[in-house]
Amino acid sequence: METPIQTGEVPHTTLLTFEKSERNQVKVRESIFKDREYIDIRVFNKNKEGEFIPTKKGVTLPKDMMKEVIRGLAKLKI
Repeated sequence: METPIQTGEVPHTTLLTFEKSERNQVKVRESIFKDREYIDIRVFNKNKEGEFIPTKKGVTLPKDMMKEVIRGLAKLKI
């Protein structure tokens, strides 16, 4: 697990990163905002400098909802 990184006002910890394509990654991050814990699943695009920057494509959910999300994902037949 990475150490928390300060992004603006919201520190976060990256839990998982995987390649979506050569220029895109998906990151699953944990953060705290106004004393509430969140999980953010977001697409990052590679910029001209080769850095991955967050896009608007993604979802941020309260951490306490993750049990429901995991139950739903467990129903997938993969």
